[in-house]
Amino acid sequence: RPELSFDIDPEQAPGVMLDDALDILDRTLPDLAAPFMKTSVHTASDNTPHPWLDAYSVGEVARFTAAMESVASWKLQVVDSRGETAMVFVGQGNPPTEIPWDGVRLDGTAAAPGYTYSFVLEARDEAGNQRRFVGEGFPLPAYRRETAGGPELMVSGQQWLDDRDRQNGPSALALAAASWFNLRSPANDPVRITVTHRTVVEAAQLAELVADNMRPLLGGDPARIATELKVEPGSPPAGTLHLTSARENDRGQTGL
Repeated sequence: RPELSFDIDPEQAPGVMLDDALDILDRTLPDLAAPFMKTSVHTASDNTPHPWLDAYSVGEVARFTAAMESVASWKLQVVDSRGETAMVFVGQGNPPTEIPWDGVRLDGTAAAPGYTYSFVLEARDEAGNQRRFVGEGFPLPAYRRETAGGPELMVSGQQWLDDRDRQNGPSALALAAASWFNLRSPANDPVRITVTHRTVVEAAQLAELVADNMRPLLGGDPARIATELKVEPGSPPAGTLHLTSARENDRGQTGL
């Protein structure tokens, strides 16, 4: 019989080649989503949206009644406790029986809860006689607006503190706010908390409190929360809060 010989190098043979650990790991990519999907079958997520929550009003935040006759022209001004004009409505002829206001100010920004608002109604008849009525003061509720960039929520600092103290678990305002951001905003987009207060120390304390309340309820990276502090000596005693979705390049804490 002829001699049988094998001219094979085991280290170079297909299927038995020795690779390093990185080569072996690169052959297949790990499925990072599958374990979370499997867990979701029997474990509820803490970040599940709750769109049915009504802690924030939607639509009109105030409605003015103007039952007047024989009017040639009229003007209704909404003013806040700082003496600033928030909105102006004007018209010819008798004014509507009811005039709704959605909280949008003359400059397009959202009116801040926490201030006391009132209205001044002026009307003229055909002879030029003028009548003027001043309404009683009223507060704004916590309310929500939908914008192109996501939800926008306005609430006074006092409302936030009172609501937190009434709850054993997450407050209704914090849970509803986080729910809308989880539902409407990408998880990698920061959530901006803008606090307006009388001093920078008080603004920083309120911002830290709200961020701590929101952080465990928001999906995505806990560091997605960005804060902005504004100081206005005439702001309400407990400050005001403005919560919005922020762009990725705006992430981080902004000072004064």
